Amino acid sequence: MKRAFFYSAVAWLCLAVSWPRALLSQESTAVAQATLAIPAGLSGFPGDTLTVPVFISTIAPLNAAQLLVEFDGKDFSFLDATAGPDAFGFIIASSAPQPPIKVATPGATENVSIRLASGNARILFGSDLNILFLRFKVAGAAGGSSPFAFNPDSTATFLTSNLIILRGADVQFNHGSGTISNLATLSIPGGFSIAKAETLFVPVRLSSAKPVGVAQMVFEYDGSDLKFLNASAGPDAPDFSIFVEPSPNFSPTAPGTDKNVLLSLYSGGAGLAGDDKTAATLIFLATGEIGGNSPIAFDRRSQHTVLSTVDLVELAGADLAFRNGDATILPPLVNLSGKVFYGNSASPVSGAMLALSGLSNFTSTTDATGAYRIRKITQGSYALRPSKTGDRRGAIQGSDALLILRAAALIDSLQGDAQISADVTRDGRLTVSDALAVLRFLAAQTTGVGQTGAWIFQPQSFSLFIQSDSAQSFKTFLLGDVNGSWAASNGLNKPSHLPFASIKLGERREDGENVYLTLQAGKEGQVFTALADLALPANVGNEMRFVPATTDIISVTHFDAKQDWHLALATISGVAPEGKIGDLVMSRATAGDLQNLQFKKAEVNDWPQKLTDVETRDETAAIPTEYALLQNYPNPFNPATWITFGIPARAGETEVRLEIFSVDGKLVRSLVKGKLTPGTHRVQWDGRDATGAFVPTGIYFYRIRANKFTASRKLMLVK
Repeated sequence: MKRAFFYSAVAWLCLAVSWPRALLSQESTAVAQATLAIPAGLSGFPGDTLTVPVFISTIAPLNAAQLLVEFDGKDFSFLDATAGPDAFGFIIASSAPQPPIKVATPGATENVSIRLASGNARILFGSDLNILFLRFKVAGAAGGSSPFAFNPDSTATFLTSNLIILRGADVQFNHGSGTISNLATLSIPGGFSIAKAETLFVPVRLSSAKPVGVAQMVFEYDGSDLKFLNASAGPDAPDFSIFVEPSPNFSPTAPGTDKNVLLSLYSGGAGLAGDDKTAATLIFLATGEIGGNSPIAFDRRSQHTVLSTVDLVELAGADLAFRNGDATILPPLVNLSGKVFYGNSASPVSGAMLALSGLSNFTSTTDATGAYRIRKITQGSYALRPSKTGDRRGAIQGSDALLILRAAALIDSLQGDAQISADVTRDGRLTVSDALAVLRFLAAQTTGVGQTGAWIFQPQSFSLFIQSDSAQSFKTFLLGDVNGSWAASNGLNKPSHLPFASIKLGERREDGENVYLTLQAGKEGQVFTALADLALPANVGNEMRFVPATTDIISVTHFDAKQDWHLALATISGVAPEGKIGDLVMSRATAGDLQNLQFKKAEVNDWPQKLTDVETRDETAAIPTEYALLQNYPNPFNPATWITFGIPARAGETEVRLEIFSVDGKLVRSLVKGKLTPGTHRVQWDGRDATGAFVPTGIYFYRIRANKFTASRKLMLVK
């Protein structure tokens, strides 16, 4: 990256030399060409050294800079300045400005001038270049804060190259700040809610810049709400010993407290340092009135609560900050339980989530017996809502669409659970639209399927007032599972209620510009429902359609992003053995791209078909007469796309390279590298680079090289 910036900068300089010097001497435009920045939120401890980085972003190549940095001399004293990693080879000098320049930043009292210049023809060019490190001694008291800012006076702060000077409106400033931290902080989390007669575990957390070897802490609390039981060393202090004095001989002083306890932690080895380390755990029993709020506070008197570092430096007073906590006493806790069943059957439904919302929020998931249990609930009003996703077990089948069709035609009637599951459009009626929605779902469509495949519950939600242990059960239905096969399957294959049948691809015929491939029933039995998936090239799958042989066959087709063509159909009257179901129709041009047309999978009358049971038809595609690189599909894409290319017969076995590049010409991924035979080939790119990491949204190029043939196209990834 640095080398790229260097070459770009050289190009800038070469271009600048060709500009008229008079043009370069003109006043700069109002658009900033460079930005100087110091990070905000820097922090240090009294007595330590704070290093402040300075960054520059520039669209003009620079070889020198003068900066005037302002700060609060009461909190920080300037030590020195050194070159940052992106200003290697630059000469750095610092001094007080001569003559003195008035400080312009509110809160700042002093300033220092820093000059850097290239000593070996190096330049600065690019974004977020770390050009300087300024070192300050942290001199103020804990809690103090100071700005680190650039003085905008163009005579004091400016950037230069061999040809131009950037100052005033050409330079933008992002100022920073520094804070002086406490050496240590003791804290107790606030907002505990504990039921009466329950045990409360209160973590005591320590944040320290220096390793603490001894911690003596006094905690004050309300004895009418909380009863102190014990204390233990925290998980972050396993090697510390602990001493507890539950009744020290001095009185608490925090408002609302009347009891205190002294706790001492000490370590013979390494100390405790870092942020939010759990040094100890206090254990109380909730004994107070319901609704009572009890403070849990530190005794801040330094002679009672004090920390010592491993080198025996005491931290107290301004070196030690505190954050107190509190606890609220709640009514005694109760439990809620129940079961979820599939419709009116006794089949339990596992994996359903029960969400309880109200005074507190809880969730529970049903187990293998359909049972759930939510424990320790605060008494009060709640809403209980069940939900479930996935776990369809293949229960939605072609026969479900057939049952809906028969009910819509008034041949049969559906009652109870079946009627609820059949109304996938949720309009209170059973029509052909419900059957069509199920067929679309089976054809892998995502729109126009109503709520097919969704779980609904009776009741959908339930409001309840919990005063004692309670129970609430639910019935659930998988919309589209009209014959209730989910409950019967228990995750296993379901037997079909329809006769065994099969399908096959029959004769091929041509009519003008179209090619027809017959789909017909096998010889075993009548076909009432059929589901079939075929893998097709993009140009074929986008075009191919299905034309039913009779008007009472309802069908849906869908070509998805995985290059699979789906067909789902149902018919009340059935198609006789060896009878014609319909035609797969495509153009003569795309039919030539089919090398081997066969089903990836098929299901007929709810009977899964082995590929050996499905009669297929091989069509040898015409070998391309020329090299070709087709547009990827889909485009734009997420997460994967297919790239199709052709090798002519005259080429013979050919060395092929198919590669993905970013817009700046960098190689992202090599998809093909090796010899291929003549024919049409299709390769998938899953949106990952050579390391396996997903690439970001953007425009990319794919390029093929085969013998002397080279071609490239553009594709777009959208997340």
